[in-house]
Order: sequence, then structure tokens, then C-alpha cells
Amino acid sequence: MSDVPPWLNVMRSLTGTKEVAGAGANPVIIGMTTEIARRFPDMEDYCDQRAWDTDETPWCGVAGGYCMALSGIRPPFKSGSDTDCFGWARSWADDPNYTVLKTPRLGCVVVLSRSGGGHVTFYESTSGSNYMCRGGNQSNAVTLAAFPKSNVVALCWPSAEPIPEPIEPPADALPVLRKGDSGPAVVKLQELLPKWIDGDFGSTTEALVKEFQRSQGLAIDGVVGEQTWAALLDEEPPVVPLPPAGELPKFVATGKCSWFGGPDDKGVKPDEGLAFIYEVDQAPHLFLPEQPPYTSGLARRLDPDVFYIACRWDYKETPRDMLLNEMALVRVPETDESMLAFPADWGPNEKTGRIADLSPGLMDALDIDTDDVVEVIFPYKEERP
Repeated sequence: MSDVPPWLNVMRSLTGTKEVAGAGANPVIIGMTTEIARRFPDMEDYCDQRAWDTDETPWCGVAGGYCMALSGIRPPFKSGSDTDCFGWARSWADDPNYTVLKTPRLGCVVVLSRSGGGHVTFYESTSGSNYMCRGGNQSNAVTLAAFPKSNVVALCWPSAEPIPEPIEPPADALPVLRKGDSGPAVVKLQELLPKWIDGDFGSTTEALVKEFQRSQGLAIDGVVGEQTWAALLDEEPPVVPLPPAGELPKFVATGKCSWFGGPDDKGVKPDEGLAFIYEVDQAPHLFLPEQPPYTSGLARRLDPDVFYIACRWDYKETPRDMLLNEMALVRVPETDESMLAFPADWGPNEKTGRIADLSPGLMDALDIDTDDVVEVIFPYKEERP
């Protein structure tokens, strides 16, 4: 069986089809809506609009719809709504019959923003910071053309069709990356975060990684490990395992939790510090770039979107250096959801009846509220090369 989806084969067969200069129109182009309506009669009124009788009307969406229709797949369509139908590029990103992808597959629908409006085309390959795409109304013809990844609005796939494996190598075959790294693996990472590609993992790339991690409910540490790679590559995330039998953790606790830290935590004084972190430089990944106004303490400077935790650590079992260099596993027994978090403070007070305070971002990611029950296991040693 061919790995090329049928709609891309149709578009390839149309390569070279172009508009007719002057008052005429290419019968192939203006005949596309006729064929769509023949195959999907409920779209007839939309396809019979006079706008489609000329190839001067932007026809990239029509070309895409025609290729899908000839493949037995409904293009985007909502009766009575012009902007929710295949002629509008954005409709492909919003149609419930199309699945949004994180990474491209051969033939996937690429929805783009560009001067004068949107554009829709089909993915063929990647070239540096560009996607090479084949589609209609590209220089007034069906051609292969380069489009910046930064202009991509969405990558889509017909929901009724099986989604092929990602083109990229699997997450477990890729190295852990962090600020200061460079080379081909960093370029690959930057291609998946299409804003900045120079092969150096600097502050800009770190900020993009953290933003992506935040959007995916991952630990926001700026480090690209297997879970972050899996999310970038559209794979199922690896299960975070409990410590292997025989490797007993130093700290285990189960009980109620609450939240703490950040500019909005009025439960701590403006000048309140942290128990074992005295300077931002000791754990810069935990903090906001600037001290919030009218505060001077590190507790209020914690970045609420970073996954951090406070427990009543036993410093004899879990020394301060260990807390600064290892991560804790936070699990919700009721749902079995789990996340990794950075130890950031000692607490809460035993009188609260709680065993942990979490960052607001971690609470949101685990979908829990104050006084919900969590299990904390420390340390959890994430695999590193």
C-alpha cells in the first residue's frame, strides 16, 4: 500500500494547472466545485456561487477540497456559513472532521497565515525553517512552494483516516537538551518550535521550550527530555514510573495539599524568603525574570507556572543539596495523574493538616483543588544521558 495519501496524489497530478490570464478561466479550476457538489450534493448551493466561476477568486481551499472529494473525504463544510466551508483557509483548522496535529505528516493539510488572508496547502517535506507544500493558487498555479513554519496556523488530518507515524525519529532516540547545548539535535528542536532556528540552545529557545511545556501540562523546567520530545513529536508520553523495587525513596507522604508562591500569594509576606533557596541564581528556573512590584522576598518571586512543591522535608534524609538537584513525583491517587516537580520550600505548617503545597501551575496541570489528596515521592531520578 502506498504511503502517499490519495488526496496528495490528486494534488500532484494537478501540478502545473494554472490560471488563465485575462478574461478567461481555466476550466479545470472552475470545474472543481462542480465535482465537489456532484460527490457531496448537500454542498451544491455553496459550490454554485458565482465567485467560483472565475479563477480570479482565491482557489487554494477549492483545490484542497477537490482533492479530498476525489479521495472520498468531505472537505470542511457547514451549511449556511461561508467562513466555515472549504473555500476559507481557516475552516480547515476549525472543522470537527479534521484532527489538528503537532508535527507534519506527508500530505497533511497545512493552514497558513499570509498577507491578504489565509492559505491552505498540503505538506510534502521540510527544508530548514520552511515547509515545502503542494497546493493550488501558489503563484496562480498548483505548484510546490516553501512557506515559513512561523506562518503555520495548524496542521490537520482527516479524522476518518488513520494518522501515520510521525516523520521525526522517536522521542526515546533523541538526546536530553538544555540551555547551552548546540548542534543538529538543537536545530531539530528549534524546527519543532518554529520561531528561532540557529542551532544554539540559548535564552530564546529555553523560553519557547518552557512555553510549550506549560501548554502541554509538563514540568516547566526548560529541559527537553523524553516527555517533552514525545509531546513535540505527537507521540504518547512515556509513563512516569514509580521507583523500582529495592530503590526506596528518601521521602514519601500522602495527604491533602494546597498551593503557594508567586505574586498572587498574599498568604506570604512581601519580603518572605524560602527555606533552602537564598538566591535566584541557586535555582533560576523557579523564578520570574523580575521581582514583582512591592515585594522583595523569593516566595513572591516564584513563577506560579513552574511545577514546584513544598513539603516538610527531613533534612537528614533529604539534604538541601539533594532538594536542589533532584525532582519529586507528585501523583493524584484518585486519577493516577502524575507530574514531576522541583522542591522549592519547606512546609506547610503541620497545623494545616496538609502534607504539601504545590505551585498554582502544578495544581492546574493535575486538575486538583485545595485539600485534594496527593502522594509525594522524592527523589524521582529522571533518566539523563
